[in-house]
Amino acid sequence: MSVAQGEIHLAQTRPLVQGYRGVVLVIGDDPAFRRAVKAALEQSGFRVYCARNAATAAVEPGKPNPAVILADVEKADAESLAMVRRLAADRRWIGVPIVVTSRQPGKEMKWRSWEAGADAFLGRPFRPSELVQVVRGVLEGRI
Repeated sequence: MSVAQGEIHLAQTRPLVQGYRGVVLVIGDDPAFRRAVKAALEQSGFRVYCARNAATAAVEPGKPNPAVILADVEKADAESLAMVRRLAADRRWIGVPIVVTSRQPGKEMKWRSWEAGADAFLGRPFRPSELVQVVRGVLEGRI
């Protein structure tokens, strides 16, 4: 079971983290990917808000600030990673860890994500359990 192309089979998934709570902001162009990641994280006890891009990611009144931001990035180019830089520099989210996901494999994408301000990188496709482990790891300061 993996999150690739925005698909996840929830019937085969069970809660991975019992009783854990945290707010995750998921940012990415692909609505199917956002829905799949949201479902996996919610099933594990997280509250999740989604946005198409950094400009629409502002926290609305009444919604709590995220404890983690998960940003899906397609390419290791300056334009794609600019979103990560903007998120890392945004005063509203100082200290909020950023996890970058990407279909682009390799160490270059991981390195450029870290240079742009990401705290962790998760290559796609990934299993829901891997996603939850990375989100928990950055929240607990292990990653």
